[in-house]
Amino acid sequence: MQKDNSELELTHSPTGKGGKRVPPPGQKEMKFEFEPKELEINTAFFGLAQNIYLETKLELGENIALDVLTWGLARGLKEAYQASGFKEEARGNPEEFKRLLTARDNAVGLRVLFPEVTENRIVYQFLDDPFPDLKGHVDPEKLATTYMDFKVSYLLGKEWSYHMTKHFWKGDNCIEYVIEKK
Repeated sequence: MQKDNSELELTHSPTGKGGKRVPPPGQKEMKFEFEPKELEINTAFFGLAQNIYLETKLELGENIALDVLTWGLARGLKEAYQASGFKEEARGNPEEFKRLLTARDNAVGLRVLFPEVTENRIVYQFLDDPFPDLKGHVDPEKLATTYMDFKVSYLLGKEWSYHMTKHFWKGDNCIEYVIEKK
């Protein structure tokens, strides 16, 4: 029996004709005082993650879909951070957090900024939406937990917490997290 997947229609692709990066509908192109390195979003990686989430949600519900995405992202991120030289003794170091996230995010084509990095506070911004096709299918706060919980606890430790302050889906010009030491 064929399923009706019409509700899973993709709403936006992060690249337009010729692979040129385009903002989501209703978003203005961000202007920078510097020219960010041109990166290609790894649409195969993010597309697969989005499709796994959507199909799992359809078959098994949102909570299981979030759990599956969380498990997959945590496993991949852990391996990537270890391959980039992360050591347990560096846990809790905001500069190491910045180094590792910049390297990994850039490796999958995401532009990120860290406008503030101190001993007790980090501001982490995505200049690209890694999961644009999940808009309308999941709350952005719930989606954030699938990767941010791991990033913060694994690299910084349990004495750090985060909250989302901006998101493209809410009309903002980036996705921003404020991460603070408790």
